[in-house]
Amino acid sequence: VDVGRPPPPFDPELDSPSVAYLERHGYDLPFLDAESWRNYLPRLLALAIGSVESPSNAIDGLLASLRPPDRTPPRLASLSAKQEAAVVAVLEVLAFGEDSVHSEGACTALEEWWGEAPIYRYGRNVA
Repeated sequence: VDVGRPPPPFDPELDSPSVAYLERHGYDLPFLDAESWRNYLPRLLALAIGSVESPSNAIDGLLASLRPPDRTPPRLASLSAKQEAAVVAVLEVLAFGEDSVHSEGACTALEEWWGEAPIYRYGRNVA
């Protein structure tokens, strides 16, 4: 992300996870390590619930980050059962909400990892 340069110093105003910040860095989410990803996940899930009808870089990045393959050490498999339930609940709203513009990405994430009988979870169909 920093093109091999040291990252700029933390700036509370520029680096706060505001909606604008999340929108600006939404496509970076799939590249975060597990700890950083879990830090942003609650904010992104809340944003997703409020953005069902609106296109959003942050929600597109969230959906991409919720898809396999998982990493080593794991990111997707690092969530507790309660956290997983929250992810599934939000994905279901995004996938099946009447006015959702995020249906396709949410359905894909459910099919691949989070839904019932997922394609890539639990060691099935892993290349």
